[in-house]
Amino acid sequence: MLWSPAVQERAWSAAAVLLAVLIAFAGIGSHSLWSPDEPTGAAVGRGMLDSGDLIVPRLNGEPFLEKPPLYWWVQVAALRVFGVSDTVARVPSALFSALTLLAAFAIGRRLGGPRQGLLALVVLGTTLVFVQNLGRVVVDPALAFFVAVAHLGFARLAEPRSPAEAWGSRLLVAVAISLGFLSKGVVAIGLGAGPPVLYLLATRRGRAVRELALLAAFGVPIFALLVAPWALALYRAAGWPGLKECLVANTASRFVHTAQSARFGHTQPFYYYLGLGPLLLLPWTLALPAMLRAGVFRGSEARRLLLATVGLGVLLLSAASSKREMYLMPLLPAWSACVAWWLAGAGERAWDRRTLLALLGFAAGILVLLGALSLGIAWAPRLPATVAPVRAAVPQWHLAAFGLIAVAAGIALVVLLVRRRRTGPPVAWVAVSLVLLFLALETEVQALIDPVKRMDEMTAAVARQIPGPGPVPAYLPPGQSNEVVFGMIGFELGRRVQPLTTPEELRDWYRRNLGSAVLFRAPQARKLPPELLPGLRFVYDETGRKASPYAIAALRPSPPATRSSCGRSPCGPTSQSGNMGPIIVGHGF
Repeated sequence: MLWSPAVQERAWSAAAVLLAVLIAFAGIGSHSLWSPDEPTGAAVGRGMLDSGDLIVPRLNGEPFLEKPPLYWWVQVAALRVFGVSDTVARVPSALFSALTLLAAFAIGRRLGGPRQGLLALVVLGTTLVFVQNLGRVVVDPALAFFVAVAHLGFARLAEPRSPAEAWGSRLLVAVAISLGFLSKGVVAIGLGAGPPVLYLLATRRGRAVRELALLAAFGVPIFALLVAPWALALYRAAGWPGLKECLVANTASRFVHTAQSARFGHTQPFYYYLGLGPLLLLPWTLALPAMLRAGVFRGSEARRLLLATVGLGVLLLSAASSKREMYLMPLLPAWSACVAWWLAGAGERAWDRRTLLALLGFAAGILVLLGALSLGIAWAPRLPATVAPVRAAVPQWHLAAFGLIAVAAGIALVVLLVRRRRTGPPVAWVAVSLVLLFLALETEVQALIDPVKRMDEMTAAVARQIPGPGPVPAYLPPGQSNEVVFGMIGFELGRRVQPLTTPEELRDWYRRNLGSAVLFRAPQARKLPPELLPGLRFVYDETGRKASPYAIAALRPSPPATRSSCGRSPCGPTSQSGNMGPIIVGHGF
């Protein structure tokens, strides 16, 4: 019995929703908040929840105006409903990532039907840079969703099927860019509208000017309606300096390298994405030669617009001073829809079959590599210092079990490759293998790494050694970002941090707060002046157990002066085990 077209359409849509939710939510509970970005994003959301101020994002009690607040509005709702936890803090990112996957499905379906839409979802959900960032507590997944929806609107405008669809597409673009602006500011306009507009101006010229003028006349009032209320509220709360910091200075400083932009970091050369992009788009960069041979630039006007959007978007990102891998995320749905066009027709040409074999070989190679690495960490007699903490923190049986399973799965794929080397593997086999591989990366691999990267043990030690609701004193010399410390203490404990930036401030703190403990980054604690370091008693130290270890130290009480051994001056404490003094390592004291 054949299903009707309507039933088939609903079945494809249901499969897309289930797969999007699986990919986006699978790893959000596999590990704790990881530096450098997640503690900051989570703490800003909790600060909004605790203060009730939904207009001015804050970190450590101070305005944090790098980005508008839409992402944190969603996070506050999740924290209020489900409670404060690392997993719940990731719910907004997972939700927006699932919606981005569904936007890729919608773009692919627009280009070639529901099967091509589902393949676009699979391509996006198995692209390295997207999987790396889909569950992180950062605002970029929200930006990626709204930009993807804007690109869908432009693809529909390139080939409208009716006047009503054209008007609906203009509304889609206007709303998506406005909400993207509330997620990350001006970059939503730059990536959501900039590349498609440039393409239309270059290909349609005068006709494009008329079409874009109509879009602007329709979109500007919608933008004002959605954005102006928050902008006015921010102006009332923080004045013109706050509004300028969020919407002008932040954008300009990230785009042009200035003295002010140094505080944002991530300054990279122009060619950064051009060199790193092929790695970030793995495994699907392997399909690019086959896509070109298949004529990806020919045929559909909407597909050419999406390809131009990806290329021009990369150039616009390259022109900015600040560059990070995750900044490519908004362009990935358009890219995945174009790859899906090739994938939907792959299998008939010899070049396509070789490409499918290469994709399956990529999955097999990564599985064998991960398995061998896990077995080596579990069983090697000696390990490099960089990976030794993993074996100290993860049970050996866990490492060995994962390693054996991964190697076995990789070998099974190699056997499949050998058997299908002439005919090539079916597209479905490649898609399923890559989805399972990246689900393993999201869950098991991150869970294995987590004991070395997690910081909630540090916050638990702070709660024990520095109890109370007051600020947590922390030695934070200038030259490094303090947002991670502010974020972890703020999110996990709901407390602020009192930064001590020089040895003199640290010494003065100890003098005024007898018996008080201070939080340190362990490597910085070892660089304290010799006259101060031996006097500290370390009650918590993560050195050798964490990738970025922290320590907590209190000042030793000075023993009574004895004329016989020290003359008239009190004796300072000494240590027989080195200049760190006695160190108590562990979770309980």
